[in-house]
Amino acid sequence: MIFFRERGRRFLAITAAAAAPLLLATAVASQAQASPAAVTASRSPAFTSIDQVIYDSTSPNVTASQGFQCCGTSEFGDAVRFAPGLRRLTQVTVEMDDWAVYSNPSTIPSGYTAVTAWKGQATGAWPGGGTNPNGKTYSNPDGFYWPLTLDLYALSRSTLSDINKPGTYPAAGTPIATVTQTVLIPWQPTPSTTSKCLSTDQSDFSSYLQAWKSPSGCEFGAPADITFDLPHGGVLVPDGLVWGVAFDTESWGSNPVRYDGPFDSLNVAVTKSVRVGEDANPGGAFLDSTEADEYASCANSSGNLITGCPTGSFRNDPNGWTGYVPAARFTASIPIP
Repeated sequence: MIFFRERGRRFLAITAAAAAPLLLATAVASQAQASPAAVTASRSPAFTSIDQVIYDSTSPNVTASQGFQCCGTSEFGDAVRFAPGLRRLTQVTVEMDDWAVYSNPSTIPSGYTAVTAWKGQATGAWPGGGTNPNGKTYSNPDGFYWPLTLDLYALSRSTLSDINKPGTYPAAGTPIATVTQTVLIPWQPTPSTTSKCLSTDQSDFSSYLQAWKSPSGCEFGAPADITFDLPHGGVLVPDGLVWGVAFDTESWGSNPVRYDGPFDSLNVAVTKSVRVGEDANPGGAFLDSTEADEYASCANSSGNLITGCPTGSFRNDPNGWTGYVPAARFTASIPIP
């Protein structure tokens, strides 16, 4: 069951975890300012390399996030330009947003429905075969393991014709690198039964018990910075590229797993601005979705879907994302002899 709240011309869908995964978490984030780190470098604690953050759109406060299982999505990312400096890319950190909970309150208030709690629930076959690191049931209170893939592409340009604003836009070109890692995804904290959080649930999430109490208020989802290590000491990159993160869910991805799990409530975070480097695709984002209504560029001025609008491939959705930037941080390094 999906509940919609309209913001501008895009719909921010909030999906009950008890029934299906979640699309977009909402929170408040302050506008980030340009950082001096754009042109400075630092030595790592072990003094084995000099490291420089050459792009950063992450934030302590997640403003929204793009869902995968709920929205027919297989990959999500953006086009970026790097700050002056180093170009041997060694790490990419993608900010995820997880709505899956390990446990629920012992007592569910009258009139509310608990979302799925994964503690003790059966896992399933591991993607690609092999032993599931989660075991036979989810039993780690710190989180669950899942394989995520980072794709890096050359920054190119291509013409999009069957969209609402035809033109030439940034595009994903020749693949530069692909890294797949099995990572630990932290759970969202247990939902709260405080009156304030119950009110937040009613306001944003109908009668499902999802919001948890943080120091700053009541929130949905929990951000997690997932770092991908580039192999062989790093990859030389140009001044800009397109990145995407991809993973399998119950129904979507390169090899859908065909069973539900906490990964169905895993999203990629979106923030408000770029702190280091430059957004090479302002107002847009890259995604691969089977759903035309996930692409703002597929809607005409009346809000109807455009016939023939391209879906099902990782492409630029060049409008409709104003004020949102897919969240990632790129670190380049040089070794110290």
